Amino acid sequence: MTTTNETIRKILDDAKAAGTAILGPGDARVICEAYGVPLPKDGLATSANEAAQLAGEFGYPVVLKIVSPDIVHKTEAGGVIAGIGSEGELRSAYDTIIDNALRYEVGVSITGVQVQQMVGGGQEVIVGAVTDGAFGKLVAFGLGGVLVEVLIRHDLPLQFGRRVVADHRDVRRVRAVGKDRAVCRPTNRRLTVDRAEVRPVDRDQAGVLERN
Repeated sequence: MTTTNETIRKILDDAKAAGTAILGPGDARVICEAYGVPLPKDGLATSANEAAQLAGEFGYPVVLKIVSPDIVHKTEAGGVIAGIGSEGELRSAYDTIIDNALRYEVGVSITGVQVQQMVGGGQEVIVGAVTDGAFGKLVAFGLGGVLVEVLIRHDLPLQFGRRVVADHRDVRRVRAVGKDRAVCRPTNRRLTVDRAEVRPVDRDQAGVLERN
C-alpha cells in the first residue's frame, strides 16, 4: 500500500508541477485501480497499427478516444468513436479522430489514441465528487451518458453515505430497468478525503452492472 500511495502522490505532484488539472488515461487508471474501481481494458496507441494490435488483444467491439492535454471535452472535438467492430473500421476511425483533433484546435498536442474495450449492457451513470467551500465533501450521482445533459444532476452530502445513495431517485431508476442488484461504492468520497488537493472527480458513462 505504501508503494501505491507513493505512486499516486507522484502522479498528483507531477500534474501540479505541470500546471494541469486533468489527468491522462494512464494516470487516471492507476488511481482508479488503487481505489478498487473496475475498468475495462485499454491502451494507448500512437499509430493505426498499434491500435489494431490492442483491439486484437481486447477483442471487438472497442472505443477509440483522442488523448491530448489540449482537449478535455473529447466528444465535442469529434475525438470519440464507439462501437468499432472490425480492423477496417478501426483504421478508418483512427484516422478520423486524428483529423478531427487537428481541425479542432490549431497546434494541438496529440499524445495518441486510447483504445478501450467496449462493455455492453448495464445502465450508464455519472458518479463524481467535489469539495464545496460551504458544505465540504459532496458526492454526485445520476443517470449518465446523453441523459447528463437532459436530467438535473444531484449532489449528496458526504456524511449521508450509503443509505441516502441507496434511496436516491436515480438509483431507483437504475433498479427500475432491471439492475436491482447493483452496488454503489463510496470510492469517489474516499478519494477526495484521502487526497485533499483532488477537488472535482467526474466519471461519466460509468456502467452499473448486476453483481454476479
